[in-house]
Amino acid sequence: VSYRRSKRVHAVDKDFFPDLESVGSSPELKRLQIFGAGPKMSGAVPKLTVSSPPRPQRSNKPASMVQCENTSVESLPSTGDTPKKIELPEEVKAQLQKIESYVCASCSRGDDEEQLLLCDGCEICYHTFCLVPPLPAVPRGDWRCAGCIKKHVSKPKEQFGFEQSQREYTLQTFGDKADRFKSDYFNLPPHMVPCDVVEKEYWRLVNSLEENVVVEYGADLHTLDHGSGFPTEKTRHLLCPSEQEYIESPWNLNNLPVQKNSLLRFVKGEVSGMKVPWTYVGMCFSSFCWHVEDQWAYSINHNHWGEPKTWYGVPSSYAEKFEATIKREAPELFESQPDLMHQLVTIINPTTLMRNGIPVVRTNQHAGEFVVTFPRAYHAGFNQGYNFAEAVNFLTSDWLPLGRKCIDHYRSFRRQCVFSHEELMCEVARHGEELDSNVATIVYKEMLL
Repeated sequence: VSYRRSKRVHAVDKDFFPDLESVGSSPELKRLQIFGAGPKMSGAVPKLTVSSPPRPQRSNKPASMVQCENTSVESLPSTGDTPKKIELPEEVKAQLQKIESYVCASCSRGDDEEQLLLCDGCEICYHTFCLVPPLPAVPRGDWRCAGCIKKHVSKPKEQFGFEQSQREYTLQTFGDKADRFKSDYFNLPPHMVPCDVVEKEYWRLVNSLEENVVVEYGADLHTLDHGSGFPTEKTRHLLCPSEQEYIESPWNLNNLPVQKNSLLRFVKGEVSGMKVPWTYVGMCFSSFCWHVEDQWAYSINHNHWGEPKTWYGVPSSYAEKFEATIKREAPELFESQPDLMHQLVTIINPTTLMRNGIPVVRTNQHAGEFVVTFPRAYHAGFNQGYNFAEAVNFLTSDWLPLGRKCIDHYRSFRRQCVFSHEELMCEVARHGEELDSNVATIVYKEMLL
Protein backbone atom coordinates (compact mmCIF):
# COMPACT_ATOMS: atom_id res chain seq x y z
CA VAL A 1 0.00 0.00 0.00
CA SER A 2 1.44 3.36 -0.94
CA TYR A 3 1.05 6.43 1.22
CA ARG A 4 1.69 10.14 0.79
CA ARG A 5 2.22 12.68 3.56
CA SER A 6 -0.59 15.06 4.31
CA LYS A 7 -0.23 18.55 2.92
CA ARG A 8 1.05 20.92 5.59
CA VAL A 9 2.39 24.47 5.80
CA HIS A 10 6.14 24.78 5.60
CA ALA A 11 8.11 27.82 6.81
CA VAL A 12 9.60 29.94 4.04
CA ASP A 13 13.33 29.20 3.70
CA LYS A 14 15.14 32.21 5.14
CA ASP A 15 18.15 31.57 2.88
CA PHE A 16 16.01 31.90 -0.20
CA PHE A 17 16.57 35.70 -0.36
CA PRO A 18 20.32 36.64 -0.47
CA ASP A 19 21.67 39.55 1.59
CA LEU A 20 23.84 42.22 0.02
CA GLU A 21 26.98 40.86 1.65
CA SER A 22 26.66 37.73 -0.50
CA VAL A 23 26.47 39.71 -3.73
CA GLY A 24 30.19 39.85 -4.22
CA SER A 25 30.62 36.10 -3.92
CA SER A 26 28.03 35.30 -6.60
CA PRO A 27 28.97 35.72 -10.29
CA GLU A 28 25.31 35.73 -11.24
CA LEU A 29 24.46 38.52 -8.84
CA LYS A 30 27.41 40.59 -10.07
CA ARG A 31 25.69 40.89 -13.44
CA LEU A 32 22.46 42.20 -11.93
CA GLN A 33 21.34 45.80 -12.41
CA ILE A 34 20.55 47.83 -9.30
CA PHE A 35 17.50 50.05 -9.24
CA GLY A 36 16.80 52.61 -6.56
CA ALA A 37 13.62 54.45 -5.69
CA GLY A 38 14.62 57.30 -8.00
CA PRO A 39 16.42 57.28 -11.32
CA LYS A 40 17.97 54.06 -12.56
CA MET A 41 21.59 53.32 -11.67
CA SER A 42 23.03 50.48 -13.69
CA GLY A 43 26.40 48.93 -14.21
CA ALA A 44 28.57 45.98 -13.34
CA VAL A 45 28.81 45.68 -9.58
CA PRO A 46 32.09 44.48 -8.05
CA LYS A 47 32.42 43.33 -4.48
CA LEU A 48 30.28 45.69 -2.38
CA THR A 49 30.23 46.83 1.20
CA VAL A 50 27.27 48.77 2.53
CA SER A 51 27.71 51.68 4.91
CA SER A 52 24.02 52.17 5.69
CA PRO A 53 20.87 50.00 5.79
CA PRO A 54 19.95 48.84 2.27
CA ARG A 55 16.67 50.74 2.12
CA PRO A 56 15.69 53.25 -0.55
CA GLN A 57 15.76 56.85 0.60
CA ARG A 58 12.50 58.69 0.13
CA SER A 59 13.57 62.21 1.25
CA ASN A 60 15.24 64.95 -0.84
CA LYS A 61 18.55 64.51 0.97
CA PRO A 62 21.44 62.96 -0.98
CA ALA A 63 21.46 59.26 -0.83
CA SER A 64 24.10 57.47 1.20
CA MET A 65 27.46 56.51 -0.26
CA VAL A 66 28.07 53.03 -1.59
CA GLN A 67 31.75 52.11 -1.19
CA CYS A 68 33.27 49.88 -3.86
CA GLU A 69 36.72 48.35 -4.17
CA ASN A 70 39.19 50.84 -5.72
CA THR A 71 36.46 53.33 -6.52
CA SER A 72 33.56 55.26 -5.01
CA VAL A 73 30.32 56.15 -6.69
CA GLU A 74 27.85 58.62 -5.25
CA SER A 75 24.29 57.83 -6.08
CA LEU A 76 22.40 60.54 -7.83
CA PRO A 77 20.22 62.75 -5.64
CA SER A 78 16.53 62.37 -5.80
CA THR A 79 14.83 64.45 -8.43
CA GLY A 80 11.87 65.03 -6.19
CA ASP A 81 9.62 62.91 -8.35
CA THR A 82 7.28 60.58 -6.58
CA PRO A 83 8.86 57.13 -6.43
CA LYS A 84 7.15 54.55 -8.57
CA LYS A 85 5.23 51.84 -6.76
CA ILE A 86 6.50 48.35 -7.60
CA GLU A 87 3.58 46.01 -8.29
CA LEU A 88 4.00 42.29 -7.64
CA PRO A 89 2.44 39.84 -10.09
CA GLU A 90 -1.05 38.75 -9.11
CA GLU A 91 -0.06 35.09 -8.72
CA VAL A 92 2.72 36.09 -6.31
CA LYS A 93 0.28 38.22 -4.30
CA ALA A 94 -2.20 35.38 -4.12
CA GLN A 95 0.46 32.96 -2.97
CA LEU A 96 1.71 35.32 -0.27
CA GLN A 97 -1.82 35.93 0.96
CA LYS A 98 -2.47 32.19 1.03
CA ILE A 99 0.68 31.55 3.05
CA GLU A 100 -0.25 34.32 5.52
CA SER A 101 -3.75 32.84 5.93
CA TYR A 102 -2.45 29.43 7.08
CA VAL A 103 -3.22 29.63 10.76
CA CYS A 104 -4.62 27.04 13.12
CA ALA A 105 -8.43 27.17 13.17
CA SER A 106 -8.36 26.25 16.85
CA CYS A 107 -5.72 28.57 18.39
CA SER A 108 -5.57 31.17 15.56
CA ARG A 109 -1.78 31.01 15.51
CA GLY A 110 0.52 30.27 12.62
CA ASP A 111 3.65 29.24 14.50
CA ASP A 112 4.93 25.66 14.84
CA GLU A 113 4.56 25.26 11.10
CA GLU A 114 5.91 21.71 11.22
CA GLN A 115 2.88 20.70 13.30
CA LEU A 116 0.28 22.37 11.09
CA LEU A 117 -2.00 19.96 9.23
CA LEU A 118 -3.90 21.00 6.11
CA CYS A 119 -7.21 19.18 5.64
CA ASP A 120 -7.34 17.45 2.24
CA GLY A 121 -11.04 18.20 2.03
CA CYS A 122 -11.56 21.86 2.99
CA GLU A 123 -7.92 23.08 3.39
CA ILE A 124 -8.46 24.32 6.95
CA CYS A 125 -5.34 24.15 9.17
CA TYR A 126 -4.96 22.65 12.61
CA HIS A 127 -1.99 22.04 14.87
CA THR A 128 -1.60 18.38 15.68
CA PHE A 129 -1.61 19.29 19.39
CA CYS A 130 -4.81 21.40 19.04
CA LEU A 131 -6.91 18.47 17.78
CA VAL A 132 -9.21 16.55 20.09
CA PRO A 133 -7.74 14.09 20.78
CA PRO A 134 -4.29 15.46 19.81
CA LEU A 135 -2.24 13.60 17.23
CA PRO A 136 1.22 12.48 18.33
CA ALA A 137 2.65 12.96 14.82
CA VAL A 138 1.76 14.04 11.32
CA PRO A 139 -0.37 11.22 9.81
CA ARG A 140 0.53 9.48 6.57
CA GLY A 141 -1.91 9.52 3.68
CA ASP A 142 -4.94 11.78 3.29
CA TRP A 143 -6.26 13.52 6.39
CA ARG A 144 -9.73 14.97 6.93
CA CYS A 145 -10.85 17.32 9.66
CA ALA A 146 -13.87 16.59 11.86
CA GLY A 147 -16.09 18.88 9.77
CA CYS A 148 -15.34 17.03 6.53
CA ILE A 149 -15.89 13.66 8.20
CA LYS A 150 -19.25 14.80 9.53
CA LYS A 151 -20.35 15.93 6.06
CA HIS A 152 -19.27 12.62 4.55
CA VAL A 153 -21.08 10.37 7.03
CA SER A 154 -24.21 12.54 6.78
CA LYS A 155 -24.60 11.85 3.05
CA PRO A 156 -27.40 9.45 2.01
CA LYS A 157 -26.16 5.89 1.61
CA GLU A 158 -25.63 4.91 -2.00
CA GLN A 159 -26.51 1.54 -3.44
CA PHE A 160 -23.73 -0.43 -5.07
CA GLY A 161 -24.22 -1.53 -8.64
CA PHE A 162 -23.37 -1.17 -12.29
CA GLU A 163 -24.20 1.82 -14.45
CA GLN A 164 -26.75 1.31 -17.19
CA SER A 165 -25.37 2.10 -20.65
CA GLN A 166 -27.18 4.84 -22.56
CA ARG A 167 -26.17 3.42 -25.93
CA GLU A 168 -27.90 0.64 -27.86
CA TYR A 169 -25.95 -1.87 -29.93
CA THR A 170 -26.59 -4.48 -32.54
CA LEU A 171 -24.66 -7.74 -32.27
CA GLN A 172 -22.43 -6.50 -35.08
CA THR A 173 -21.59 -3.13 -33.56
CA PHE A 174 -21.06 -4.59 -30.09
CA GLY A 175 -18.85 -7.31 -31.52
CA ASP A 176 -16.74 -4.75 -33.38
CA LYS A 177 -16.28 -2.77 -30.17
CA ALA A 178 -15.44 -5.88 -28.11
CA ASP A 179 -12.85 -7.19 -30.58
CA ARG A 180 -11.27 -3.76 -31.00
CA PHE A 181 -11.00 -3.29 -27.22
CA LYS A 182 -9.30 -6.65 -26.64
CA SER A 183 -6.99 -6.23 -29.63
CA ASP A 184 -5.89 -2.76 -28.49
CA TYR A 185 -5.51 -3.81 -24.86
CA PHE A 186 -3.27 -6.83 -25.48
CA ASN A 187 -1.77 -5.66 -28.79
CA LEU A 188 -2.70 -9.00 -30.36
CA PRO A 189 -5.57 -10.34 -32.47
CA PRO A 190 -8.47 -11.12 -30.05
CA HIS A 191 -8.40 -14.88 -30.55
CA MET A 192 -4.63 -15.08 -30.14
CA VAL A 193 -4.56 -13.99 -26.48
CA PRO A 194 -4.20 -17.05 -24.18
CA CYS A 195 -6.90 -17.54 -21.53
CA ASP A 196 -4.40 -17.56 -18.67
CA VAL A 197 -3.00 -14.19 -19.79
CA VAL A 198 -6.48 -12.65 -19.75
CA GLU A 199 -7.24 -14.25 -16.39
CA LYS A 200 -4.04 -12.96 -14.79
CA GLU A 201 -4.68 -9.45 -16.08
CA TYR A 202 -8.33 -9.55 -14.92
CA TRP A 203 -7.40 -10.27 -11.31
CA ARG A 204 -4.58 -7.73 -11.43
CA LEU A 205 -7.14 -5.07 -12.38
CA VAL A 206 -9.57 -6.23 -9.69
CA ASN A 207 -6.88 -5.94 -7.03
CA SER A 208 -5.57 -2.59 -8.27
CA LEU A 209 -6.68 0.56 -6.48
CA GLU A 210 -5.26 2.95 -9.08
CA GLU A 211 -6.36 1.53 -12.43
CA ASN A 212 -9.87 1.63 -13.88
CA VAL A 213 -10.97 -0.20 -17.02
CA VAL A 214 -14.51 0.32 -18.31
CA VAL A 215 -16.20 -2.46 -20.29
CA GLU A 216 -19.82 -3.19 -21.21
CA TYR A 217 -21.90 -6.35 -20.83
CA GLY A 218 -25.18 -7.15 -22.53
CA ALA A 219 -26.64 -9.03 -19.56
CA ASP A 220 -30.12 -10.35 -18.70
CA LEU A 221 -31.59 -9.89 -22.19
CA HIS A 222 -35.09 -11.39 -22.25
CA THR A 223 -35.51 -13.96 -24.99
CA LEU A 224 -39.20 -13.05 -25.31
CA ASP A 225 -38.06 -9.59 -26.43
CA HIS A 226 -34.76 -10.25 -28.19
CA GLY A 227 -35.01 -13.88 -29.25
CA SER A 228 -33.26 -17.08 -28.21
CA GLY A 229 -30.08 -18.64 -29.49
CA PHE A 230 -31.93 -21.97 -29.64
CA PRO A 231 -34.49 -22.78 -32.36
CA THR A 232 -38.14 -22.22 -31.48
CA GLU A 233 -41.48 -22.59 -33.23
CA LYS A 234 -41.17 -18.98 -34.35
CA THR A 235 -37.93 -19.75 -36.17
CA ARG A 236 -38.92 -23.16 -37.61
CA HIS A 237 -39.18 -21.73 -41.12
CA LEU A 238 -35.50 -20.74 -40.95
CA LEU A 239 -34.34 -24.32 -40.27
CA CYS A 240 -33.61 -27.13 -42.63
CA PRO A 241 -35.46 -30.45 -41.94
CA SER A 242 -32.44 -32.00 -40.18
CA GLU A 243 -32.30 -29.12 -37.69
CA GLN A 244 -35.96 -29.03 -36.70
CA GLU A 245 -35.51 -31.80 -34.12
CA TYR A 246 -33.70 -29.29 -31.90
CA ILE A 247 -36.92 -27.34 -31.46
CA GLU A 248 -38.22 -30.13 -29.21
CA SER A 249 -34.87 -31.19 -27.70
CA PRO A 250 -34.77 -31.32 -23.87
CA TRP A 251 -31.34 -29.64 -24.08
CA ASN A 252 -32.99 -26.65 -25.69
CA LEU A 253 -33.06 -24.19 -22.77
CA ASN A 254 -36.53 -23.05 -23.79
CA ASN A 255 -37.73 -26.59 -22.99
CA LEU A 256 -35.50 -27.75 -20.12
CA PRO A 257 -37.25 -25.85 -17.25
CA VAL A 258 -40.58 -27.53 -18.01
CA GLN A 259 -39.35 -31.08 -18.53
CA LYS A 260 -41.19 -33.87 -16.72
CA ASN A 261 -38.84 -34.08 -13.73
CA SER A 262 -38.43 -30.33 -13.32
CA LEU A 263 -40.69 -28.95 -10.60
CA LEU A 264 -40.40 -25.52 -12.17
CA ARG A 265 -43.10 -26.55 -14.66
CA PHE A 266 -45.63 -26.31 -11.82
CA VAL A 267 -44.84 -22.64 -11.23
CA LYS A 268 -47.55 -20.55 -12.86
CA GLY A 269 -46.67 -17.82 -15.30
CA GLU A 270 -43.67 -17.12 -17.49
CA VAL A 271 -41.04 -16.23 -14.90
CA SER A 272 -38.45 -14.40 -16.97
CA GLY A 273 -34.92 -15.51 -16.18
CA MET A 274 -36.10 -18.68 -14.42
CA LYS A 275 -38.58 -20.42 -16.71
CA VAL A 276 -37.82 -18.23 -19.72
CA PRO A 277 -34.11 -18.00 -20.64
CA TRP A 278 -32.02 -14.85 -20.63
CA THR A 279 -29.20 -14.19 -23.08
CA TYR A 280 -25.81 -12.58 -22.43
CA VAL A 281 -23.46 -10.82 -24.84
CA GLY A 282 -20.01 -10.44 -23.33
CA MET A 283 -16.73 -8.71 -24.04
CA CYS A 284 -13.28 -9.10 -22.48
CA PHE A 285 -13.28 -8.53 -18.67
CA SER A 286 -17.10 -8.21 -18.44
CA SER A 287 -18.02 -9.94 -15.19
CA PHE A 288 -20.73 -11.78 -13.34
CA CYS A 289 -20.04 -11.33 -9.64
CA TRP A 290 -20.40 -13.84 -6.81
CA HIS A 291 -23.99 -14.94 -6.32
CA VAL A 292 -26.39 -17.83 -5.95
CA GLU A 293 -29.48 -18.30 -8.08
CA ASP A 294 -32.88 -16.94 -7.09
CA GLN A 295 -34.48 -19.21 -4.49
CA TRP A 296 -31.30 -21.31 -4.62
CA ALA A 297 -32.38 -23.02 -7.81
CA TYR A 298 -30.24 -25.01 -10.23
CA SER A 299 -28.99 -23.13 -13.27
CA ILE A 300 -27.67 -24.15 -16.66
CA ASN A 301 -25.67 -21.93 -19.01
CA HIS A 302 -24.85 -22.59 -22.66
CA ASN A 303 -22.14 -20.73 -24.56
CA HIS A 304 -23.52 -20.54 -28.11
CA TRP A 305 -20.48 -19.06 -29.81
CA GLY A 306 -17.49 -16.82 -29.29
CA GLU A 307 -14.67 -16.77 -26.81
CA PRO A 308 -14.73 -18.71 -23.51
CA LYS A 309 -16.22 -17.80 -20.16
CA THR A 310 -14.06 -18.36 -17.09
CA TRP A 311 -16.05 -19.71 -14.13
CA TYR A 312 -15.31 -20.05 -10.40
CA GLY A 313 -17.52 -22.07 -8.07
CA VAL A 314 -17.86 -22.83 -4.35
CA PRO A 315 -19.69 -25.98 -3.13
CA SER A 316 -23.03 -25.33 -1.49
CA SER A 317 -21.79 -26.96 1.73
CA TYR A 318 -19.40 -23.99 2.12
CA ALA A 319 -21.98 -21.29 1.37
CA GLU A 320 -22.24 -20.00 4.95
CA LYS A 321 -18.47 -19.98 5.40
CA PHE A 322 -18.17 -18.12 2.09
CA GLU A 323 -20.62 -15.45 3.29
CA ALA A 324 -18.83 -15.08 6.62
CA THR A 325 -15.46 -14.71 4.88
CA ILE A 326 -16.56 -12.07 2.42
CA LYS A 327 -18.25 -10.06 5.20
CA ARG A 328 -15.06 -10.21 7.22
CA GLU A 329 -13.03 -9.01 4.23
CA ALA A 330 -15.28 -5.99 3.56
CA PRO A 331 -17.35 -5.26 6.70
CA GLU A 332 -17.99 -1.62 5.80
CA LEU A 333 -19.83 -2.61 2.60
CA PHE A 334 -22.23 -4.91 4.44
CA GLU A 335 -22.87 -2.35 7.17
CA SER A 336 -24.40 0.01 4.61
CA GLN A 337 -26.08 -2.74 2.53
CA PRO A 338 -26.65 -5.99 4.48
CA ASP A 339 -28.15 -7.81 1.46
CA LEU A 340 -25.14 -7.03 -0.71
CA MET A 341 -24.66 -10.65 -1.76
CA HIS A 342 -28.10 -10.56 -3.40
CA GLN A 343 -27.13 -7.64 -5.66
CA LEU A 344 -24.53 -9.38 -7.92
CA VAL A 345 -22.01 -6.58 -7.39
CA THR A 346 -19.36 -8.23 -5.17
CA ILE A 347 -16.15 -9.82 -6.44
CA ILE A 348 -13.39 -11.38 -4.34
CA ASN A 349 -10.25 -13.17 -5.47
CA PRO A 350 -10.56 -16.99 -5.26
CA THR A 351 -7.08 -17.06 -3.69
CA THR A 352 -8.47 -15.16 -0.70
CA LEU A 353 -11.25 -17.72 -0.34
CA MET A 354 -8.85 -20.66 -0.50
CA ARG A 355 -6.62 -19.05 2.14
CA ASN A 356 -9.69 -19.12 4.40
CA GLY A 357 -10.27 -22.83 3.84
CA ILE A 358 -12.96 -22.53 1.16
CA PRO A 359 -12.50 -24.83 -1.85
CA VAL A 360 -12.88 -23.17 -5.25
CA VAL A 361 -13.23 -24.90 -8.62
CA ARG A 362 -12.72 -23.20 -11.99
CA THR A 363 -13.29 -23.95 -15.65
CA ASN A 364 -13.17 -22.28 -19.05
CA GLN A 365 -16.50 -22.76 -20.84
CA HIS A 366 -15.88 -22.87 -24.57
CA ALA A 367 -18.42 -22.46 -27.35
CA GLY A 368 -20.95 -25.31 -27.45
CA GLU A 369 -20.46 -26.28 -23.80
CA PHE A 370 -22.92 -26.30 -20.87
CA VAL A 371 -22.17 -25.31 -17.26
CA VAL A 372 -24.54 -26.40 -14.46
CA THR A 373 -24.58 -24.77 -11.01
CA PHE A 374 -26.13 -26.46 -7.98
CA PRO A 375 -28.47 -25.00 -5.33
CA ARG A 376 -26.77 -22.39 -3.12
CA ALA A 377 -23.45 -22.95 -4.87
CA TYR A 378 -21.83 -19.51 -5.13
CA HIS A 379 -20.33 -18.82 -8.54
CA ALA A 380 -18.71 -15.94 -10.40
CA GLY A 381 -16.60 -15.33 -13.48
CA PHE A 382 -15.81 -13.18 -16.47
CA ASN A 383 -15.76 -13.31 -20.24
CA GLN A 384 -12.52 -13.84 -22.12
CA GLY A 385 -13.85 -11.85 -25.06
CA TYR A 386 -16.81 -11.40 -27.40
CA ASN A 387 -19.31 -14.23 -26.93
CA PHE A 388 -23.01 -15.07 -26.78
CA ALA A 389 -24.53 -17.26 -24.04
CA GLU A 390 -27.94 -18.24 -22.71
CA ALA A 391 -29.05 -19.38 -19.25
CA VAL A 392 -32.13 -20.60 -17.39
CA ASN A 393 -33.09 -22.33 -14.11
CA PHE A 394 -34.65 -25.67 -13.27
CA LEU A 395 -35.73 -27.52 -10.11
CA THR A 396 -35.46 -31.18 -9.20
CA SER A 397 -37.01 -32.92 -6.22
CA ASP A 398 -33.81 -32.82 -4.14
CA TRP A 399 -34.08 -29.01 -4.21
CA LEU A 400 -37.25 -28.96 -2.04
CA PRO A 401 -35.55 -28.93 1.43
CA LEU A 402 -33.16 -26.19 0.29
CA GLY A 403 -36.04 -24.24 -1.22
CA ARG A 404 -37.80 -24.13 2.13
CA LYS A 405 -34.58 -23.11 3.89
CA CYS A 406 -34.14 -20.34 1.34
CA ILE A 407 -37.46 -18.81 2.40
CA ASP A 408 -36.18 -18.43 5.98
CA HIS A 409 -32.98 -16.89 4.64
CA TYR A 410 -34.92 -14.39 2.51
CA ARG A 411 -37.11 -13.51 5.46
CA SER A 412 -34.08 -12.39 7.50
CA PHE A 413 -33.25 -9.87 4.74
CA ARG A 414 -36.90 -8.98 3.98
CA ARG A 415 -36.28 -10.16 0.44
CA GLN A 416 -39.21 -11.02 -1.81
CA CYS A 417 -39.45 -14.53 -3.23
CA VAL A 418 -39.67 -14.98 -6.99
CA PHE A 419 -42.51 -17.47 -6.57
CA SER A 420 -44.48 -18.91 -3.65
CA HIS A 421 -42.95 -22.11 -2.27
CA GLU A 422 -46.22 -23.14 -0.62
CA GLU A 423 -48.17 -22.60 -3.84
CA LEU A 424 -45.63 -24.71 -5.70
CA MET A 425 -46.02 -27.56 -3.19
CA CYS A 426 -49.80 -27.46 -3.49
CA GLU A 427 -49.62 -27.45 -7.28
CA VAL A 428 -47.20 -30.40 -7.30
CA ALA A 429 -49.49 -32.36 -4.94
CA ARG A 430 -52.49 -31.61 -7.16
CA HIS A 431 -50.67 -33.26 -10.08
CA GLY A 432 -49.35 -36.17 -8.04
CA GLU A 433 -50.37 -38.73 -10.66
CA GLU A 434 -47.91 -37.16 -13.10
CA LEU A 435 -44.92 -37.66 -10.79
CA ASP A 436 -42.65 -40.68 -10.77
CA SER A 437 -42.37 -42.60 -7.50
CA ASN A 438 -39.10 -41.03 -6.31
CA VAL A 439 -40.32 -37.47 -6.82
CA ALA A 440 -43.70 -38.27 -5.24
CA THR A 441 -41.99 -39.71 -2.14
CA ILE A 442 -39.84 -36.61 -1.63
CA VAL A 443 -42.80 -34.29 -2.15
CA TYR A 444 -44.89 -36.27 0.36
CA LYS A 445 -42.19 -36.07 3.05
CA GLU A 446 -41.76 -32.36 2.41
CA MET A 447 -45.47 -31.67 2.83
CA LEU A 448 -45.48 -33.41 6.22
CA LEU A 449 -43.07 -30.83 7.64
